[in-house]
Parts: sequence; structure tokens; C-alpha cells
Amino acid sequence: MNGELFQICRLTAAAKKVLAEGGAFHFAPGKYANHIEFHFLPTNPLSAEEYEIAHNSADWFAKCMQQDLVDVKMMIPLKSENRKILGFANTSRASILTFLKNGEVHYWVARWEFDSKLRVWNIVYKEAVWQDAPQGRPGFEDNTREFLEVLEQIAQFAHQIGAGNFEKIFLEAAAILKKEQEAKVKSDLPIPENYQHIFDAAARADVFGAMGSWNDDPAYMAHTKGLEEEYNRLSDELLKQMRMAILYAVNQW
Repeated sequence: MNGELFQICRLTAAAKKVLAEGGAFHFAPGKYANHIEFHFLPTNPLSAEEYEIAHNSADWFAKCMQQDLVDVKMMIPLKSENRKILGFANTSRASILTFLKNGEVHYWVARWEFDSKLRVWNIVYKEAVWQDAPQGRPGFEDNTREFLEVLEQIAQFAHQIGAGNFEKIFLEAAAILKKEQEAKVKSDLPIPENYQHIFDAAARADVFGAMGSWNDDPAYMAHTKGLEEEYNRLSDELLKQMRMAILYAVNQW
């Protein structure tokens, strides 16, 4: 899974856990993150500063609580105009929504910059107010049946075009979703256990990267067999159902 999206999922889940259960906020940005900070809009509209900065995730959450945070959710579009770029940073268009007691909805978008000398990432999240936000909070449905259906279809398609390694990935994701096997690499999201297999299946099924991904050779293999239209249809549906599963597993508890 794209690291940018995975981090937003983890931040959201960590915040939701504290809101639901109390206790301390726990989040580690990971070994590939050198620096992470959060830019809040200034509380004083006459301030000369554009942002107030929290220099770590614990301070971010504490300041969100000072704003009277009542809920947090992550959002991500269900489709992409260009699947080929999804393996790169700053392409997922994912965001974190923070819902405040006064009815305001704020959203957070991250910018990742790579430090080529240290070989790590510097990440900045910026806050904005969602003007004219819809009433209520978004809800998400369990799409396990639809997700499983596309996984089985695209596994069969991968076999048809000779992409056996991807066939195995899709079948493994389906087995995780059906609870027939556990993920080889489990995510560390603090979400309830009955949601964990859904997220793990989605993480395993995320094959939309750059070189060596489902966007690479399989696209050409499908083209040479005259199956480009079916490749695009199944790829779009996989992306949609995978992201719907992520939204459900991270948000709907």
C-alpha cells in the first residue's frame, strides 16, 4: 500500500481509538519518516502567521482535542484518472477529516518531500476548513461481497493473460478477506479485530504502483491479447472496492 495512504489510515485509527476508549495517543511515523509536522490555521485571524505548527503527532492530537474534536475519519477518492501514478507520493488524494463540537469540519492533506541525502521523508500536514460541508458525518458500508467478487474475477483474468504472480496476490487477498488465512505482513492499525482482516486484504490487493506493479507488464500483456478494455474495467473496479474496504475498516467503528 502507498505509504502516504497507509500513514493517514494509521493516524486516523490512532485518533479514533483514543476518542472511543480514552487513554494516551500512540503513533510512530515509521523508520522512513525523518520529520513530521502539522500546520494548524491560526486561532487569531489577525495573526501574521499563516499556520501554527505542531512538531509531532501527539501535539497534533492534543491541539485537535483543544478544538473540541468529537470524531475523525479518513477519506480517499474511489477512482483515479491515472492509476499509473498511484505508487508515488502525493498522488492518493487522501485526507483526514476532523469533526468539531461546534459543527465545523476541518480537513488535513499531507505533502511528502524526499530527502535524497538521508534517504527519508519529510511530511507536512496542513489544516483547512471545509466550507459548506455536508450535514452529518459520512458512513461506510461493508463491501466484503463485492470486494471478494472482483478479487476472484481479476485473479482469473491475471491467469488468463499469464500474470501468475499477480494471480497469487489476488487469491491471497481473497483468502485473507474470507479469513481462510492471515496476512503474512499484518498492519499495525489499532482497529477492532473484526475489521482487521478487511484492511489486511485491501493492503495486500493494492497492486497499483510503478515499475513492476499491476500498472506495468500486465497492462501490456492484456493489450497484446486484445483484452485492454477488460483489464481497465477490472482494474478500476478493484481500485474502487479496495478503497471502499479501507474506508469501512478504518472509519466505521
